[in-house]
Amino acid sequence: MPPLGVDVFDGPLQSLVLAEAEFTTDEGAQSFIPPSECVAEVTETVGASGG
Repeated sequence: MPPLGVDVFDGPLQSLVLAEAEFTTDEGAQSFIPPSECVAEVTETVGASGG
């Protein structure tokens, strides 16, 4: 499993925690199984990116 970057938010977004994994190949990304603590995929979600 690749290392995960984790962002923990304060203030109005206090309950939001985002984890990010980066892959060197498409195959690695497609075969990735996230940890059970990850409850939603937000890759294509507008507003979930830091821009």
